[in-house]
Amino acid sequence: MNIPRKYYLWLILEIVILIIVEYNKPQKIDWSRTYSSYDNIPFGTKVLFNLIPEIFPEKTVKRINQTLYDYTKENINDDYTLIFIAENISFSQLSCDMLLDFVKKGSEVFISAKNISKILTDSLDIELEKTRLKIIDKSVKLKFNNKLALIDTISKIPTIDFQTSIKFLKDSKYKVNILDSSNSSINFAKIDYGQGSFFIHTEPLIFTNYYLLKGYSKDYCEEVLRQLNVQNIVWSDYPNSGLRMNLNPLRYILSSDSFRYGYYVLVVLIILYIGLAGRRMQRSIPIIEPHINSSVDFIYTISNLYLSNKNNKKIAQHRINYFKNYLRTNFFIDWKLSEDEIIQVIGKKTGKGNERVEYILKYIKRIESTKNISQQELFKLNKEIDYFILK
Repeated sequence: MNIPRKYYLWLILEIVILIIVEYNKPQKIDWSRTYSSYDNIPFGTKVLFNLIPEIFPEKTVKRINQTLYDYTKENINDDYTLIFIAENISFSQLSCDMLLDFVKKGSEVFISAKNISKILTDSLDIELEKTRLKIIDKSVKLKFNNKLALIDTISKIPTIDFQTSIKFLKDSKYKVNILDSSNSSINFAKIDYGQGSFFIHTEPLIFTNYYLLKGYSKDYCEEVLRQLNVQNIVWSDYPNSGLRMNLNPLRYILSSDSFRYGYYVLVVLIILYIGLAGRRMQRSIPIIEPHINSSVDFIYTISNLYLSNKNNKKIAQHRINYFKNYLRTNFFIDWKLSEDEIIQVIGKKTGKGNERVEYILKYIKRIESTKNISQQELFKLNKEIDYFILK
């Protein structure tokens, strides 16, 4: 069945119109909390990452996606301030030990997260306590407590159902400076550790693009960062890399409604083609040429050459050599023996009898001793050899 070409044209036109309509539809906003410095979405941190060079113009800012262990191992002697902003931050025992040793030597680490690895909080003699909010509460109020701060304003950020506050152990051996709070909760504190300091912050949403661009938290964020005795800054995006990573090779196509629907239409068309058109088409059967025996062709060519030159002796000599090689290969005949011994060995091993063997060997000897032979003698030689071999 042949489908008219106009139907294909109408189908292609409809697909193009569908793609245009889907492409121009308002895109849904991605509210994922990635906290990634690569993301422009509301809860990414690209705006803050680009703002840091303005706050610290004389310092360099570097972004890494390595584990803390890998980066510290490669940059063991570098001096820098390390920044982590994420929903959850966890460290292995090895990474935590390296981080503590890094700060102990005089460096600074800034961490803003809802959940921080217990390995680190236990090392700093602190606990993170989650408080469930009332249904009527729509925000957490953060007020900067530092008297030297340039601002003294209250910032509001929405939460889902709880807020996180810092609790210090009564017998803590570390010096603590509380930098901001929300009502009775502590949200930002500086903990001296060795010659350096940890800055622990529990409301990372305030550093995201949405609140910075809305103007809710710009002054607050600047003041938080100014508390750091900043060296060159290293921003670690490794805790957020898993949220941004999508192992699906079609992730870009499936992330957009227009591309996704176009992809589904394409898959349906391919299935229809295979089901309707593909089964009606017979695949051509390839012609397989038989293998050419080049040895036979070579022999044929050489034989014709000798025959055309009437060189019967050459052909006879090749035939004799073949016969002797046949006896040596198949019956292990040693041609260095005496004539009588050769006759007896061949006759015994081949079962042809000594008389028959003696006759053909004498005929061969006569042919070899003759300079030229006739065509009849060549035919007789060939007949005798074939008779000896084939019978």
